Amino acid sequence: MISVMRNLTSPGTIDTNSFAEAVDFGVNLGANLLAIADFDSDGKPDIAFLTQGGVTLLPNISTGPGINNGTFAEPVFVSIYPDII
Repeated sequence: MISVMRNLTSPGTIDTNSFAEAVDFGVNLGANLLAIADFDSDGKPDIAFLTQGGVTLLPNISTGPGINNGTFAEPVFVSIYPDII
């Protein structure tokens, strides 16, 4: 599971009220490493994480501010290991 919390603060200030409540995305793939970047060049931050056998992407499909259960599309798995037959 990956939890995302929206930053609510202005630059230079972090305290116990800095983030909105977490929104959980159940990917159930055993994420090991995580990266946040605009992987599809649409101006919105996407999430990528290393899983067994490849990388799983959560493309950001949001249409407005905030984070909710509709912020990311279904996970997209990209294999980085060749298939062994």
